[in-house]
Amino acid sequence: MYTTLLQPQKIIKKPFRVIGETPDISFVVNSFGDVRVILLDDEGLIKLLSNQSPIKYYDSEPKSYHYAKIRLPHGGMWYLIIYNPSGTAEASYACNIYTGY
Repeated sequence: MYTTLLQPQKIIKKPFRVIGETPDISFVVNSFGDVRVILLDDEGLIKLLSNQSPIKYYDSEPKSYHYAKIRLPHGGMWYLIIYNPSGTAEASYACNIYTGY
């Protein structure tokens, strides 16, 4: 499985588009080193990047395996945010997002 390196205290945005009024998605994130995963829409991403509190449709504690099936409230652009909360250790991760399960 292809993995990506994530530096300490950094985030990666995985954008994806879904269609439909209330689309279903699922995702899997495996990591070496615990990561936090957050699911945001466009408005939530803008708030997160502006240091405001966004509405999070999925928000996890740091761990090495994440799996969720979620019905989203609307279609459009969404972002899976993968965050390495460690102050010193790198993490590597692999991510798959499935739309319309």
